Amino acid sequence: KAKEFPKRFLYLGRYVEHKGIFEMWQAFAQVRSEYPEWELWCVGTGDQFDERIETEGIKHFGFVQPSELKPILLETGVYVLPSHFEPWGVSVQEMAIAGFPLILSSSVGSKEQFLKEPENGHEFEAENVEELVKSMLAICRASEEDLFSMAVKSRELGRLNSPTHWAEKLLSFVHVD
Repeated sequence: KAKEFPKRFLYLGRYVEHKGIFEMWQAFAQVRSEYPEWELWCVGTGDQFDERIETEGIKHFGFVQPSELKPILLETGVYVLPSHFEPWGVSVQEMAIAGFPLILSSSVGSKEQFLKEPENGHEFEAENVEELVKSMLAICRASEEDLFSMAVKSRELGRLNSPTHWAEKLLSFVHVD
């Protein structure tokens, strides 16, 4: 990614309405009209899979085994999680550790831990297509150098939350004589 940052957004999740997929596809269509070199790759399946928007620049992979995700991750650059409701969002830490700048809705709980705007991505108001468009456009307008710096920052933030870190934090609350 340091040589040539992939101009591809990635959605990795279920195809259900509360994940914000319809707003994401609508927003991307607007972004694509200004930045036709950018794509949106979507991995997952669910109740709304048959309702997916199929248009130029959006690629649907369906379900992909975790062991087969590596080629997709290597060819995408920015993780998008547009959920209407997401108490935590484990995938956010996974994508941060993998070095993805993040675009997260205000309803993603783990954004507090893994998103430091604008250092490694952008937050937008959940269910707000216009704000999602602005966040995506900010990414598209960023230089490759800035995108790479965002990826490095995501990786740093993702690594802060480890089992060792949590064990040390928990032990700090316990006073043992």
